[in-house]
Amino acid sequence: MTTKRPRKPWRVVTVDADEKSQEEFTSERAAYDHVIEQRRKVQEGLITVTDIQVHSWESGQWGLFEDGLNYT
Repeated sequence: MTTKRPRKPWRVVTVDADEKSQEEFTSERAAYDHVIEQRRKVQEGLITVTDIQVHSWESGQWGLFEDGLNYT
């Protein structure tokens, strides 16, 4: 059984304390634009984020594309 590729195959997960939130995107570029925006907000003190992870959909499952975008 194959799993259908999602319409938005890129996911950005942000962690603040132990609380995770995620947003999905249609392209790698859109996902990284979101990462850049999150970093800007952290630098300006508008949000607190301790980690950002980028996930991508490959071979029928979500996989970790990049981790270690840490702020602690």
